[in-house]
Amino acid sequence: MGVAGRTFAVGLFLLLNASPAQADTPLKVEARAAKGTYYNGQAIDIRVSVIASGERPKVIAPRVDGAEVATIGNDFQPIGATGIGDVVTETNLFITRFRVTPSRTGSLVIPPFNARLGDRSGSSSPIRLTIKPIPLEGRPASYLRGVGRLEAKAEAAPASVRVGQAFEYRIVLKGPGARGSTQVPILPEFERLKGLKFEPIATDLVADPPLRTLRFRVRPTSSGDFTLPSVAVATFDPEMQRYVETRAPSVRLRVVDVPRFDPTTLATLPEEIQSELRLGGWLVLIPAALVLGAWGLLAVVRHRTSARRWARVVARGLRSSDAAAVASRVASGLTTYLARSIGRAGGELTPMEAERGIAQAIGDPSLAHRSRQLIEHCDRARFGDATADAGLAEEAVAFFEELATRRVER
Repeated sequence: MGVAGRTFAVGLFLLLNASPAQADTPLKVEARAAKGTYYNGQAIDIRVSVIASGERPKVIAPRVDGAEVATIGNDFQPIGATGIGDVVTETNLFITRFRVTPSRTGSLVIPPFNARLGDRSGSSSPIRLTIKPIPLEGRPASYLRGVGRLEAKAEAAPASVRVGQAFEYRIVLKGPGARGSTQVPILPEFERLKGLKFEPIATDLVADPPLRTLRFRVRPTSSGDFTLPSVAVATFDPEMQRYVETRAPSVRLRVVDVPRFDPTTLATLPEEIQSELRLGGWLVLIPAALVLGAWGLLAVVRHRTSARRWARVVARGLRSSDAAAVASRVASGLTTYLARSIGRAGGELTPMEAERGIAQAIGDPSLAHRSRQLIEHCDRARFGDATADAGLAEEAVAFFEELATRRVER
């Protein structure tokens, strides 16, 4: 046997004897989170690395109690190659990135990530993180519940419309803070614009890269050039450890009048027909005016009754041991109550706004003060330690049951 033949035989022997050993060797799996301070609702990037040859191993994410897990991307890095004759084996570092978003504070344990490639498998070590509550101090009314950097812009489509033609106004949020920015921003400047009626219609979210679009339907009732004011939106920046407010810039809009009807183009009717039409018009207008007046009075009564009925619905839905869930229902329930009773616009409901709204709706300073204390209690449950708020449900049920018995003054 020549030199080449002996070399081939030795290489074949080593290759055949190495395969079973490699199959018995567990995959080396490492899961790592960047060092830093993490907050409730913040997206945490987890990098899972697996050393393997050939194809990419399948990485299985664990279920994490108190957090959501999502896969966000793959990558690989060549780290070496070995060859025996014409047989070349490459060793790569396969990387899978995951996003873990905690929904509560305290200790967060991320169980091992499992990897499998053929008959080989392996697991990472668990990851233990401490999740801090988002601070209540310094939280502005423009806070939309997002955590992370945020950019904002605004647009109107189309930018030129006719009177009565609806168009769409959009606030586009970009960055990690867009994922959790679920609250509709407060638009007090828009309410003062004469000739435009605003209505929120939808919220669209693209998870990666994070992009949230808040959409409003706007219907102009008069013509002219309008400037839609800039809108303040705030997020909590975990790196700076404080709230950061940015503004979506103002948007210009042109509304043109519809062509007016020229009555001179109509033929003149005989006088006797015009008299009959005038008489018939009055006979129609008088009952119509009575019907519209009764309808308007009924709408006001139904609007106030709807607010009290809603308070009963909220009270019945608060029987839960999860303080964070109760806090979220209380905040949204009281926001809807104030919208139905006094017409309050959307936006994060602060304790001071809750007290002011109930005082305006009911006229009772004592109940208004209770609403402020309740929202403060909810804030501690939503953004602090939920386990310390066992009495929140009882407090909330008692408040909304009392609210359901009160007549709306406004």
